[in-house]
Order: sequence, then C-alpha cells, then structure tokens
Amino acid sequence: MSAWWITLSGAEQVFYTIAITSSAILVVQFILNLIGLAGQDMDMDTDQDFDIGDDFDVGDDFDVHDTGLGMFSVRTVLAFFVGLGWTGVAMLGSGMPQGGSVIVALLGGAFFMFVVFWLMRTIYSLTESGNIVVSSALGQTGTVYLPIPPQGQGTGQVQVVVQGRLREIPAVTDEKERLPTNTHVRVERVLDHDVLLVRRVQVEEQHQM
Repeated sequence: MSAWWITLSGAEQVFYTIAITSSAILVVQFILNLIGLAGQDMDMDTDQDFDIGDDFDVGDDFDVHDTGLGMFSVRTVLAFFVGLGWTGVAMLGSGMPQGGSVIVALLGGAFFMFVVFWLMRTIYSLTESGNIVVSSALGQTGTVYLPIPPQGQGTGQVQVVVQGRLREIPAVTDEKERLPTNTHVRVERVLDHDVLLVRRVQVEEQHQM
C-alpha cells in the first residue's frame, strides 16, 4: 500500500485523499440512515407567515428555505467531493494534464452534487405526504443540527425523535441568541408547514431529564 502511494504524483495523492475520505463519510451516513440513526433531509420553501405567539410574529421577510434539502446540504457537498476526487483520479490516470484534470474534476463534482440533490428532492417529494406526524415531536428534546438564527430571523434544523426515528426537521426559535449546532433544545410548538418552535434546554433541566 505504502509503495503504491509513493508512486503517485502529488495531484493523484490529493485526489485519492479527497475521494476516499468523502466516499467513506457518505457510505457511513447512508448506513446510519438505513438503521435509523440519521434523520431524513427535509426542506421548506414558502413565503407563508408564521404566527408564533403574541410577541413573536414571523412575517413576510421570514423565508423558510433550504433547510437541509437544498443544493448545499451536507450530503450534496459530500457528493461534490466524491465526484471531484474520483473524476480527478480517472482523468490523471488517463494521461490528461493536471490543469485539465482539475477542471474536469470540478465539473464532475458539480454533476455528482446535482444528481444527489435531484435524488434527494425526488425521494422527499414521494414521502412528503406520507404518514409522518411531526406533532409527535411536541415536548421532546433534541439537538440543533443546523444553527438556528435568533428571534425568527431564519430557520435551522434540529434532530429530534419522531415516531421512533431520529429525524432532521426545520426549526425556528424566539430566543434572543442564536442556537448553535449541538445545542440541546425542547420542542415547544409545531407551526404551520411542520416547522418546530424550539427553545434552549437549561443545564439544570438536562440533569433532570
């Protein structure tokens, strides 16, 4: 293995590193999805108003958009690097000059990203009207997956158990501070379009859980 690696050029080593690493992460995510330890990507794209309470009104400027099933979700970015890496390896192996290989590899990565994005949107559109009852997440605790802007200024995502499975669901908060990734939160309300209203779980509350 080490002898083979040494025979590679610097560009080939870079492409192989990107390809193998990103492919391994993507496979692990896929396996976790199959056994139910990773949630499904969900996306909301609407200009509807959300009335979250007397003092917290999310108006026209609040766009629930690209919250995990967008072009630049974790999985599509991984797909980009998978395509970039393996396309670069193939191009260099075919004898193409390094500059041309980089350009084709970038195009290959973009193609892979678009394909995964399209597949995710297609799968979600088929299951969107299924039997997932998001309201069952009410009162449950979870963790922030994508950071949530403060006071309804935008959406993020939380990982929370819904019907016995960990899922990634769009969420907003009325708190004054941004909720970063891995923050423990509790689902306070389920809003229109299955968007969750969450609030930070205090340290003492976590100990009691």
